Amino acid sequence: MHAKKLLFLILVISSGNIINAQDIILKNDGQKIEGKIKEIGLNIIKYKKWNNLQGPVYNIEKENVQSITYENGTQDIFNKKSDKVKK
Repeated sequence: MHAKKLLFLILVISSGNIINAQDIILKNDGQKIEGKIKEIGLNIIKYKKWNNLQGPVYNIEKENVQSITYENGTQDIFNKKSDKVKK
């Protein structure tokens, strides 16, 4: 009986990791896009939407993206908000 509960618990934990294994694009306006990054070019980021990985490749201009957090937890930061003081 305990082995079944342990197996069930392991499956639940593992499926949670699979469900959350996507890249997160954070746009400058605060919107988050869950997807899978395909390519980062000089000006364009290409990605697939997480809920349709077999679907089309979407493009977003790099200047509209603040950061990308990858499924492994690493992060690329593109546009940092400046802390310039107005004179």
